[in-house]
Amino acid sequence: MFQLPPRALCRDAHWQGADFSGQWFTGADCSRAQLQAARLIGTNFRGANLAGAQMPDAMMWYANLDSARLIKANLRHADLSRASLRQASLEGADLRRTIFKAAKMTEANLLGANMRDANLTAANLQGAVLTGLVMDGVNFTGANLADADLSRADLRNASGLTAAQLKLAHTDAGTRMPEGMPAAVDPPSQ
Repeated sequence: MFQLPPRALCRDAHWQGADFSGQWFTGADCSRAQLQAARLIGTNFRGANLAGAQMPDAMMWYANLDSARLIKANLRHADLSRASLRQASLEGADLRRTIFKAAKMTEANLLGANMRDANLTAANLQGAVLTGLVMDGVNFTGANLADADLSRADLRNASGLTAAQLKLAHTDAGTRMPEGMPAAVDPPSQ
């Protein structure tokens, strides 16, 4: 297996289909890296800059992306099952059909992300910023939405949502609820 030096610079790298499973990219500058269909199982990208990275179809089970910058990154069709994205910046990212099953996404910022058909089954989105997102086809079955910001979000075509999940989230008059789901409001301040 190819070994990378710590904090490797991978800006603009062309590593399509590469296998970097278990490698460390902690704090690395991987902006605009080409990692289409790469195997990144258990790879550590903690605090890395992946802004504009192309990672569609990447397999990223158990990857550590805590505090990583994924602004405008393309993760379309990627599989991030059980990955950790705590406090990750995913603003404007392409997350269409991305799998986040049981992922840890506490306090992640997803402002402006394209979430169409994403799978958030059993994901922990506690405190995540989902303000104003259109959630067409997004599966929230068993997801933790406690303190998640869903103000102005469009949840009409999302699936797997329950009233109990939404009661714990922050919603407002602009939040569009699924059919048959009562309008929710922000939980009282403590």
